[in-house]
Amino acid sequence: MLFSPSPLFVTYTTIYIVELEMPSYLIFSPHAILDPIDFLALQSIRKSLDDLPGSNYFASWDFTSEPCSFGGVYCDGDKVITLSLGDPRAGSPGLTGRIDPAIEKLSALAELTIVPGRVNESLPQTLDLSFNHITGSVPRSIGTLPTLSNVILCHNRLSGTVPSFVSQSLIRLDLKNNNFSGSLSPVSLPLSLQYLSLSSNLLAGPVDRLLYRLNRLNYLDLSMNRLSDCIPGNIFTFFGGSGE
Repeated sequence: MLFSPSPLFVTYTTIYIVELEMPSYLIFSPHAILDPIDFLALQSIRKSLDDLPGSNYFASWDFTSEPCSFGGVYCDGDKVITLSLGDPRAGSPGLTGRIDPAIEKLSALAELTIVPGRVNESLPQTLDLSFNHITGSVPRSIGTLPTLSNVILCHNRLSGTVPSFVSQSLIRLDLKNNNFSGSLSPVSLPLSLQYLSLSSNLLAGPVDRLLYRLNRLNYLDLSMNRLSDCIPGNIFTFFGGSGE
């Protein structure tokens, strides 16, 4: 009897060798790896801003390397604590674009510097850096941004005087729970303001002339300061009024 040989079944296993492209600093850096949230926030900021011709501010912002070595970026461990946007050297053309709202994700940010006059076009309408540990004074350049409608810097460690704000679109200013001191100029805040909270600071001096101008307010909190003089009686007719 003839026997046919049994079929030989061979199972092939294909092994794929995949080379993953990872930033070199994630593999070889002896330093702490930057928090992924901070990493993505820096990427968003980079995408929203560009160097003007002749400026090299972003030349070092190569995301295949350690972000804490970028120009203007300073870290403590795995968190960004200081961010300076723009080349401070005299004559630098500066940056163009807008400040991405992702900057709010830098939860350990203690110092933010925006070089005056360096960021233009499509400027932000809301700046919210509340509940951080930001120290120092508010850059004067913040007050000159013409499109701001909301500035929320409450619950930080900011000091110095309250800067003047020129935006006639500003409707909300929240600076409570900081260390602002000095007096408030009668013309430091725009007539468009509807919400003003300056409580729990070290502000002093009269406020009657300032409040008399702000006839569109519907929320006001000046408690826990060292303010003097009287509150104008007609301020109580402002709240809920038309502002005209």
